[in-house]
Amino acid sequence: MEAKPKPLIVAHRGAPQNPLFENTTKAFIQAFGQNADAIEGDFHLTSDHQVVCHHNKTIRRFPIKKNSLKKLRTLKADLPTLEEVLSTIPSDKYIYIEIKSGVESCPFVLDIIDVSKLKKQQIMIISFHADVIKTIKQRDSAIKAYWLYQFERQEIPDIPVLLEKLAFCQADGIGTNINRHTDRDFIDQLKKAGYGHHAWTINRVKQARKLKEWGTLSITTDRVALIRKGL
Repeated sequence: MEAKPKPLIVAHRGAPQNPLFENTTKAFIQAFGQNADAIEGDFHLTSDHQVVCHHNKTIRRFPIKKNSLKKLRTLKADLPTLEEVLSTIPSDKYIYIEIKSGVESCPFVLDIIDVSKLKKQQIMIISFHADVIKTIKQRDSAIKAYWLYQFERQEIPDIPVLLEKLAFCQADGIGTNINRHTDRDFIDQLKKAGYGHHAWTINRVKQARKLKEWGTLSITTDRVALIRKGL
């Protein structure tokens, strides 16, 4: 039997051992040192139109969108910009850019990508906001973009509804968490419709192996070395 291709192993927020270092250049560089194929980071737009890497909408209760980069760095000195994060990506690796803010950030994200050293093929845009994915694809169809969807614990995937949403935002695929109903048939139906599947956040080898057999394209994890060894 032909071996299944291995999905990309994506370091969730850099997958640092110390959560204090998540979404920092230090974490991303270390993730590649652990042989991650890609990193995943969360990005917001500041009041002075800088794109910064941080998970929450606020830093010490200060809203990112209402404050300048200079101000925010007085609150978090190691807050990186998208430019700085892109500079950590080796020529044979990838980045998943999760856009947390709205469509207003898209032109700035794309401008930064355009002047970076990275090839378009190294970049995946992901977002829970369908309008963000649609805006990205309309501005630059060469960039892969995945709409994110979170299943409830017992939710059964409504394939027609999901496919309608993917068509609306012109996505290349969907990124989801995994519950007992997101199985091989779910991924097969996505593939038959022409969409790729990305899984997050997978920290158990048994689950990662199933996803590999089912044909998911990438797996975001907090445990890069464990999942890499297990696959």
